[in-house]
Amino acid sequence: MIKKQKLFDLNFISCNDIDAVTKYVYEFDREKIGNAFPVLFTPNVDYLVKIARSENFEIKSFLQKSFYIIPDGMPVVWVSKLLRKPLLSRINGATLFNKIWIKCKQHNRNCFFICANDIIGGMITNELASSKYLCPPMFDVSDVEVLSKIVDESFIIIKQFNIDFVFIGITFPKQDLLAKLLYEKCLEEKMRTPLFLLLGSSFELYLSLKPKASLFVQNIGFEWLHRFILEPKRLFKRYFIDSFEFLPLVYKEFFK
Repeated sequence: MIKKQKLFDLNFISCNDIDAVTKYVYEFDREKIGNAFPVLFTPNVDYLVKIARSENFEIKSFLQKSFYIIPDGMPVVWVSKLLRKPLLSRINGATLFNKIWIKCKQHNRNCFFICANDIIGGMITNELASSKYLCPPMFDVSDVEVLSKIVDESFIIIKQFNIDFVFIGITFPKQDLLAKLLYEKCLEEKMRTPLFLLLGSSFELYLSLKPKASLFVQNIGFEWLHRFILEPKRLFKRYFIDSFEFLPLVYKEFFK
């Protein structure tokens, strides 16, 4: 059974059955989500810290109104229980993508991927003829001209091919801002909005371009250590400096 739990100003999905969550997401119906936005994202500790740190209020507000907010981090689940706002389980974003993608392929759904490079895009769209992809150039979120071009190119694909699911797998806040701008453009054009799924590195894990942690390591909450061992230079600051900014968020939540 799907329930929701409010934590850190986000309405998290609380469920210990990933197949039920998969069905809930795959059977997305724009008419049944009310005033929420047709967006899925998977916050872990790092994501929550980045949202709190972000000075872009519009992105924060956009994410807070997302319909599918998936707790992808054991520390988030542990803290929820300490705060007596328990989330039943962590839902691994990469595993959730795998299950949704299988259904998309089975039913030949129209999917669009915004991904980090052509290797990812080519490999994943080769699995489904009706899918499309775009690999945007490196850009800064403050570069209005480049951002506008990416949004326009993406929107043409969404409209032309009647896209059902837009999978975005780049970094915060780029993927979040692209989803926001594309959603707003769909509303402006008064067209049916697809579901936007913000899934970071899930595509690379699915394609085995990055090695996955074992289920045991994931279940005990040490997937972060697995990732750190693979990329220590890139991830040292995230795990050993930035992550401590999560503690003030917990403190603030405790006294709400």
